[in-house]
Amino acid sequence: MASYETTSGKWEYPSYTDPVAPTLSRYSLTCTMVNGKLYTFGGVSGLTTTNEAHVYDTVTGKWNALTSADGPSARRGHTATLLPDGRLVIIGGGLQQTDNTIIPLKDYRV
Repeated sequence: MASYETTSGKWEYPSYTDPVAPTLSRYSLTCTMVNGKLYTFGGVSGLTTTNEAHVYDTVTGKWNALTSADGPSARRGHTATLLPDGRLVIIGGGLQQTDNTIIPLKDYRV
């Protein structure tokens, strides 16, 4: 993870060894800010597309894994949008970059 300090114009690379944090090599995931917390979902780690979800508290610097038996399937290349009523909507994406499978809409209140 990297953060850009807008007042100094410098990049920072916080170090953390939190065992709950998502893998550092993840790509093609989404990250959405909600009330000072960053919610991540899905993406690819190594060769595996995942449906892992995590939340990072920007105040405490701590990660938490989110679990839900009825969460969206593993995907990459999707979108995550925060709606005015507090739901975080995950839509689209797939298991392969060339996957044209239609994936049902899932939403989660955060």
